[in-house]
Amino acid sequence: MRLPYYSHIGKKDPVKEEALERAYTAKVLQNIGKLAGVRLKVEGLEKIPKEPVLYIGNHQSFFDVILTYPILPGRVAYIAKDDLVQVPVLPLWMKRSGCLFLKRDDLRQGMKVIMAACEEVKDGISMFIFPEGTRSKDGQVHEMKGGSFKVATKTGCPVVPVAISGTREIFEAQLPWLRPGEVTIRIGDPIDTKTLTNEEKKALHTRVQEEISRMKK
Repeated sequence: MRLPYYSHIGKKDPVKEEALERAYTAKVLQNIGKLAGVRLKVEGLEKIPKEPVLYIGNHQSFFDVILTYPILPGRVAYIAKDDLVQVPVLPLWMKRSGCLFLKRDDLRQGMKVIMAACEEVKDGISMFIFPEGTRSKDGQVHEMKGGSFKVATKTGCPVVPVAISGTREIFEAQLPWLRPGEVTIRIGDPIDTKTLTNEEKKALHTRVQEEISRMKK
């Protein structure tokens, strides 16, 4: 689905259209955060490599997507559970920007999504995944599913840990109301997956989970 305002540009210059859509979407999501009363603090953006990466974040709220997208450089798409399609506004741009949706408890479809994400990385798009499988109800970082990390180990792209604090208190903690508050997003050191041994690749999900837990404190 194209944003109507830019659809005519795409007929002549699809690359320019995509860049304009990214900027427009980032601004809209940024304004949603401001209207919700979010006071955002971001640390570590300078650590993000120029090449496509796999962002791994802890998941507390629908606001995790709304607040991370505007701050990240370049082309970024998310892998999210299909229940996110029910949220107003988000699906309008997520599908257009290459985001992929997982069906709950469908392992075969999940593997297809991972392989599709690998192709997007090869095409120059960074992917953002929340490997805990569901939003944390207590704010803690829970076990991360190892399958999500195949996007990095199969393509050789770096893994970038992202620790998110405070989004649950903005929305999920008092549904259906919004509560203004402070959110902190910390970007961790990239992990070069090309140099990892097979054993290190198997333990990668634990390593990143521990790193994100450390950064949240």
